[in-house]
Amino acid sequence: MKVACSILFEIDEWQSVCAVVMRRKLPKEPPTLGEFMKMLATLGGHQGRKNGGPAEMVVIWRGLQDLYRLATGWRAYFEFS
Repeated sequence: MKVACSILFEIDEWQSVCAVVMRRKLPKEPPTLGEFMKMLATLGGHQGRKNGGPAEMVVIWRGLQDLYRLATGWRAYFEFS
């Protein structure tokens, strides 16, 4: 069963990460939780190589830190523009 990332993350959080990682127009529907975790890993520095293995918790933690900074800027932009 595929679950949308919006079950755990606010709209401004997943949209800001998608905008930075995907570098294209935002999707209308939120990505799945699995897809979003890969995006967080990318933010945290995971290379995503074929033989690299899954992202470690430290990498996810770094991605989450970036997520909260991105979401803060995203909120400010849309609130004050």
